[in-house]
Parts: sequence; C-alpha cells; structure tokens
Amino acid sequence: MLAKLKHFFSQELKINDQEDTQDKIPLAAATLLIEVNRASLDKSSVEQQAIKAVLVKSFNLSEQKIDSLVEHATAQDEDVTSLYPFIKLINKHYSEEQRIELVKTLWQVALADQEISIYEEHTIRKISDLIYVSHSDFIKTKLSVLERNA
Repeated sequence: MLAKLKHFFSQELKINDQEDTQDKIPLAAATLLIEVNRASLDKSSVEQQAIKAVLVKSFNLSEQKIDSLVEHATAQDEDVTSLYPFIKLINKHYSEEQRIELVKTLWQVALADQEISIYEEHTIRKISDLIYVSHSDFIKTKLSVLERNA
C-alpha cells in the first residue's frame, strides 16, 4: 500500500510539460466528481452517467477515453487518502471561472439521482473551499443546478 502511494505521488501526479498537464487535469476533475459520487448513500448508475456526461462536455474526449479516465480515476480514488494532489492541480491550472464551473458540475452529479444527500453536500462544500470558490458562488451554483432541474 505504501509503495502504491509513493508511486502515485511521485509518478502519477508529476507534471513535466504542457501535454502531461492536459492528461492530468481531466483525471483530477474526474477524481473530484467520483468523490462526490462516493459520498452518496445510493451509488446509482445515473450519477455515474452524469459524471461521464460532464467529462465529455468539459474535456471533449471520446467515449472510450472517458470510460478509461473514469476507470482510472475510480481506481485511484479508492487507493488515495487525500484529495490534495488533485486540488493542487485544479488550483494551479484552472481560472476562477473554471473552478466555479467545476463546483457546478459537482452539483450536477450530486443531483443526477434527483436527490442531494447531506454527505454529497458536505463533500462539495469541502472541495469548493479547497479550490477557493467563495461561499456565495457555492450557493449560486447549487441554486442554478436546482432551478435547471426543477
């Protein structure tokens, strides 16, 4: 286990050039989306489909690449005890607008099954704080997603 974590931190999140960054950013976003899905008491396939839809829309990747990305992010999410490496990537490479949009997508995944659990909300709030999204933007994104689904 320790060896896997050491490898993960030394190799998986190491960014050497722009191309490498472009590969790691979708992985970081997917991991955060999956973290919201993990917080749900009911692991529905609807939320998993929402994750894939959000990733397709956000990163314009093929369905095969999205499936591979989600599978890889899910495997990493089960092994990693900290979101810090993913948060660090998002904070370094996302603008404020992109971070707000990411929070909006977290809400979309949480609401995909027509219900937001307190655990999903807590997870989104935690991620939102870590990526420096203001509380007012946190609330605005939630209300925006709720209104769209009403």
